[in-house]
Amino acid sequence: MSATNRNGLERHEHDFYETPTWAIDAVLDVLGIGPEWDGYAIDPGAGTGAIAARIAERAPKADVRGIEIVPELLEQAKATRAASIAWELADWLTWEPDGTPDLVIANPPYGPVTDRGLAERFIRKALTVAGKKGTVVMLLRLNYLVPKVRRALRAEFGKPDMHTLEKRPSFNGSGTDATDYAWFIWGPKRGGKWSVIEQRGPQSAKPPSVPVPSTPETPTTIEPPTGT
Repeated sequence: MSATNRNGLERHEHDFYETPTWAIDAVLDVLGIGPEWDGYAIDPGAGTGAIAARIAERAPKADVRGIEIVPELLEQAKATRAASIAWELADWLTWEPDGTPDLVIANPPYGPVTDRGLAERFIRKALTVAGKKGTVVMLLRLNYLVPKVRRALRAEFGKPDMHTLEKRPSFNGSGTDATDYAWFIWGPKRGGKWSVIEQRGPQSAKPPSVPVPSTPETPTTIEPPTGT
């Protein structure tokens, strides 16, 4: 997902914008994904595999899957990412996993002007696949979850935590995006916590050098204003 017309650039043909490594690391730190994590993770709409690859690098014991509908992007992912990642050419909205994932994490497509409901369907599919025990993590614009969408998702799947990126990410290598972003997290023990997460280092954060605990420390949170 990326805002349009920033720096005079048009939207990518397939609505693909690679997520910066530092932004991926920021949320993996929140989740406690490190060397000892051995869960089943899915990166739907994986593109060239940036998110799947970062999980595989930080958690070598994990079972990581990347799902992508565009053949050219999938072939690039296969050619450049870790061999341990399982890739599938498929439409996420109709694809079915061979088991319940522990984690579904993505930078979902926003969709063309003619289909602004694509991102919501993408999120709903992830929440359905993960079930009550899995965790769903989506990188979304702060203004994406408008009241109508937010109320509907909350009523059906509960409140997400929201971890706002302090710095606007760059998805095209030509300056930062036109809007602010946050990682929205649904899952067990989640429910309306909010925080700001910072970029560590010039481009990417380093993964933990020691095993993370099975129950990661909850980041400092600030309660959102009443009524949001």
